[in-house]
Amino acid sequence: MPKTAKICVSSLGCAKNLVDTEVMLGSMAKSGVVITGDLNDADIFVVNTCSFIEGARQESNAAIMDAITWKKKRKSRKVVVAGCLPQRSPEETKKNHPDVDLFLGLDDVASIGTMVNNLLRKMPTMNTIQKDDLPVYLYDENTPRLLVTPSHYAYIKISEGCNHKCSFCAIPTFRGKLRSRTIESIVKEAQALLNRGVREIILVSQDSTGYGSDLKDGSSTAELLKALDKLDCDEYWVRLLYLYPTTVTDELIETFAQSKHIAKYIDMPLQHGADKVLKTMRRGITRKRTEILLDKFRKAMPGVVMRTTLLVGHPGEGEEEFQECLDFVKEQQFDRLGVFTYSHEENTHARSLEDFTDPETSAARRDQIMAVQQEISYEKNQRFAGQDLRVIVDEAFLKTDIDPNDERFDEAIMEEAGDYYVLSRTEGDAPDVDNLVHFSADEAILDQQFLTVHIEEATDYDLYGQLVK
Repeated sequence: MPKTAKICVSSLGCAKNLVDTEVMLGSMAKSGVVITGDLNDADIFVVNTCSFIEGARQESNAAIMDAITWKKKRKSRKVVVAGCLPQRSPEETKKNHPDVDLFLGLDDVASIGTMVNNLLRKMPTMNTIQKDDLPVYLYDENTPRLLVTPSHYAYIKISEGCNHKCSFCAIPTFRGKLRSRTIESIVKEAQALLNRGVREIILVSQDSTGYGSDLKDGSSTAELLKALDKLDCDEYWVRLLYLYPTTVTDELIETFAQSKHIAKYIDMPLQHGADKVLKTMRRGITRKRTEILLDKFRKAMPGVVMRTTLLVGHPGEGEEEFQECLDFVKEQQFDRLGVFTYSHEENTHARSLEDFTDPETSAARRDQIMAVQQEISYEKNQRFAGQDLRVIVDEAFLKTDIDPNDERFDEAIMEEAGDYYVLSRTEGDAPDVDNLVHFSADEAILDQQFLTVHIEEATDYDLYGQLVK
């Protein structure tokens, strides 16, 4: 292998896939190759793909085609395709992209370093993915991992796979059955992250509230959060994403309420508000039971931030069912909400159903819900005006470097004293998907990860204020 061999990696899809990318980067770094962010300087381009829905597959296939175009500009270049796309559809992916040099499945993430070295040495490298083989790999606290998130937050995958059989979701058919890490392993990884300066630990999995049910040792999400609430660090947040409503327990709600470091932020995809659609989706819950569950969270934690995602256009959703869902959104007044449109996926129960909504109607329904949610978000954000909020700093931009036409930045904040324009988040906001808090600051405070901001103005999705010194 040439000593100068360099690898560039592109990671597509969700935070769970990003953890896989970080494990792959760790494996490759350990094997001696150089990781570069400059694609033009790379010898190998690794594309870690997503295959959750049709839109994700289109994005992944487009990224592979771009990688092939890059490869053909220099004879020695190689392309590696990894992740969910080749795992889910190995033969189809190979057929569609014959110029790819190596395909890797989900069980190969930790061994990619060796396989890439073999590729560079022109040694035989087997494409071992079999369509009917479900992955079994699960990383632990000792697995080499190269973080690509900002230094103040990191994701931890607490489990892999899923045992649910939601009608619209194919993930269990290529991510495999639920398999949980031990509490000890997760705690060790979390403490190591805090020791290196991370202050927000974000727990992810396909089914975060199903965690531990496969271990048969009493492990549960509640027990995990109790352990993570006792780490050796004065100030940090632990944020749990992807709760499944049927596996939320009273003990878990009580754990959230009594904890010091667990974010009072409930990210629980509910998918719909009409019983007929929930039944067709095989969600195992009714609207009434959902409402009872939401009420439990709110009574246990007044002011808790509730986030959900919905799916419109699923088979069985007529205009009446959609209106029920819309009414559900209006009644529940979620703090954060996103909407997906139905994707007709192979190897799902819904694939056999015929009465799904056309894409145009689904998109219109999505937009209608989001318009309602925008108004809800605006009204709910007004309660923060005049309050002092604890925030974690995401980014700080030197004002002189900011393009005055960049709409991300508020003119009033730009004109305030302080050389830096700061973007931050509250305990009720996850990275990339939720609100931001904007304020101005001097360089002297930028070595602090947590700050307090006095909120002066609130819009539909952002807050604006001044640093409390």
